[in-house]
Amino acid sequence: MILTSQENIRKWTEAGAWGSRTLIDFFMDHVKKDPDKVCLVDPMNKEALTGSKPERLTYGFFYGLLLIISLKFLILRIINRGNLFGSLST
Repeated sequence: MILTSQENIRKWTEAGAWGSRTLIDFFMDHVKKDPDKVCLVDPMNKEALTGSKPERLTYGFFYGLLLIISLKFLILRIINRGNLFGSLST
């Protein structure tokens, strides 16, 4: 989804403010380089807010969670559509 004009894309790309790398590209750099480094931290008052203890997730662990969630969504789409190929084409 592109939310700006081609003119703005050209302007900011030529100025060096925008590039071709996505947020996922930067995230994967950290997963590969520093999988054991902390990337997500709950607020210290999480337990008071939700009853659950605060957690710290590493890049590697978070990436693993994303893969599991993605696979579950893929499986649900396959089941709901009734076939593998229909779900992969959309």
